[in-house]
Amino acid sequence: MRQKRCLTIQDYSCLGRCSLTVALPILSAASLEAVGLPTTLSAANVKEEQFDAIAETAINDGASVVNPIMATKEQIIEILKAAK
Repeated sequence: MRQKRCLTIQDYSCLGRCSLTVALPILSAASLEAVGLPTTLSAANVKEEQFDAIAETAINDGASVVNPIMATKEQIIEILKAAK
């Protein structure tokens, strides 16, 4: 029988407000497999050096034309810095 999974939207150890390492023993006791979803770019291993390329990709993405307000590359980089 396949083990049930639980999506945990928490930070990894030493990053953010709530560590996934705190939740793991509780989930394990409940026979649940934890599948973590990082809540910061740092927890997802995104480096600040990548922000320029990410912003450029976002601007050139076809979905950007439906945004109610077009963001500049600089604004996107500021958003990425805030999510770091």
